[in-house]
Amino acid sequence: MISPADSSPDLMYMQRALNLAIKGFADTGKNPMVGAVIVYEHRIIGEGYHERYGDKHAEINALESVCQADKHLIQGSTMYVTLEPCSHTGKTPPCANRIVKEGIRRVVVGTSDPNPIVTGKGMGYLRANGLLVEISELQEACDKLLIKFKANLDGIPFIQLKWAQSRNGYIGISGKNIRLSNGFTRILTHRDRSMFDGILIGKGTAMTDNPVLDDRYFDSGKPVRILLDSNLELPSSYRLFDGSAPTWIINKIKNDDSGNPRYIQFDSGNLKGMLQLLYRSGITSLIIEGGAKVLQSFAEAGMWHVAMVIRTKKILEDGLKAPLIQGVMKDRFQLAEDEVLIIGNERFTNEK
Repeated sequence: MISPADSSPDLMYMQRALNLAIKGFADTGKNPMVGAVIVYEHRIIGEGYHERYGDKHAEINALESVCQADKHLIQGSTMYVTLEPCSHTGKTPPCANRIVKEGIRRVVVGTSDPNPIVTGKGMGYLRANGLLVEISELQEACDKLLIKFKANLDGIPFIQLKWAQSRNGYIGISGKNIRLSNGFTRILTHRDRSMFDGILIGKGTAMTDNPVLDDRYFDSGKPVRILLDSNLELPSSYRLFDGSAPTWIINKIKNDDSGNPRYIQFDSGNLKGMLQLLYRSGITSLIIEGGAKVLQSFAEAGMWHVAMVIRTKKILEDGLKAPLIQGVMKDRFQLAEDEVLIIGNERFTNEK
């Protein structure tokens, strides 16, 4: 975060664009999170972010947010945008063309588009039309916004591992429903669920915990509940079959997408193939919540982007060992007696 006391105006306005961009996490789908701010003589006259997949991009929302009395100020203004403006027609017209047409004088870009098909073309178009284009000093922060987008460019969902563990490193006891985390971290879990397309668990966790897998504190309509049950052994009396949310069952026996639950015939041992299938089915972000074997299989395969580990003060005398992962500490904070660790996969954290 940039402090007003030690930052240039360029850094302040790009930080504002970053703050706006993050607001789109839950709804941008396979599109990147992007924020944009328009400034005329040290005054913000317009701002916006990419709000949802298929809708207007941040630059257009910023331009259209300028009030009628200030529209004449757009000519000669500076636009701060966290990602290189697009120069191609997709679900929306090219933003670079609109920026030129509106008379923006200078564009400060957070980072270039990582899609190799379009990298540099937006900035090239702006420069060819006489605009001054600069890369922000906050490029690293803007790159971090793209971790989900980069995962989707690889044809898989953005993946978050999540678990709670005892002080002595156990995730639970086989066959017993054990609640380790406190009420505050449970609300945090539900907040995350509300921002992801899918949440995945194995059959063992479903049988032991009989979860609903909802986001009851936020009621977003997400996520899709995804169960790994190769031989379709989970009884239909369990709450995953209550019809309250879409439920997909990945199994080896049958395909049937005519109702709820939806049955998807696939070998879940092929993690990458399964993730590619889920992405093609519209799951652009996925939380893996258990059990221990499922979490460890994703960890060992390196098929994760971030992990949220809740470390509690409770002690279990024995049980299922928590997954082992190696990564980069991104954040660490306390919620009452629980400590929350946010760990990034170094493979993706180091990508530029």
